[in-house]
Amino acid sequence: MDVDRYGAVGYPFGGESGERPVVVGWILGMLAFIVPVVPAVPFLGYLVRVVGASERGEPAPPLGDDLRGLARDSVAAVVVSLGYLVVPFLALAVTIYGAVSSNASADLEFVGALAVYGGSTAVLVLSLLGAYLLPIALAEAASDRPLRSAFARSRVVPVGKHAAYFTRWTAGAVAMSMSISVANLVAAAPRVGPVVAALVLAYGSVVACHLWGRAVGVARAR
Repeated sequence: MDVDRYGAVGYPFGGESGERPVVVGWILGMLAFIVPVVPAVPFLGYLVRVVGASERGEPAPPLGDDLRGLARDSVAAVVVSLGYLVVPFLALAVTIYGAVSSNASADLEFVGALAVYGGSTAVLVLSLLGAYLLPIALAEAASDRPLRSAFARSRVVPVGKHAAYFTRWTAGAVAMSMSISVANLVAAAPRVGPVVAALVLAYGSVVACHLWGRAVGVARAR
């Protein structure tokens, strides 16, 4: 398949391994419907490789040529993702706790409402910020630099401030959002729903990570 001709749409199938990485991600995604999260971790490591390869302008990387490296990338993906998303989760937990506490006392209803609205806004802002900077951090994790560079302000913030990164990150976010929406719709179908949903998510996540990797690469090149 001519990746240059089909662009991001054909990227998941344009590497030496062809469609195999997407098929493996599809299988792992189906297993994740049975055993949540754990089967998807190896595919997260592959997505880190996709971000790194796309940053360098390379085709989709193979999946099983270096299992030890894949395991390392999988751990890096989990650590970096937690590092960037744990604060929004904590803010969400505090918001929920505040809402439950305010319902327990009528005298605190107004204060509780303010806390819930304020907390919800904080969760939204922090979640967007974490999701916006996460691909840059994953690109750092995919490089030969130490993992701590994924949390280095000097490596992450300048890229995030670049207009070229913003526009391409938005394209990746749209691709990921559309994949999740379609997967949610088809997952409700009897029998084949989860199977098709896993395929949509596997394919869509590779496309989105490719776009995010190109966002980092273009921003760094300018």
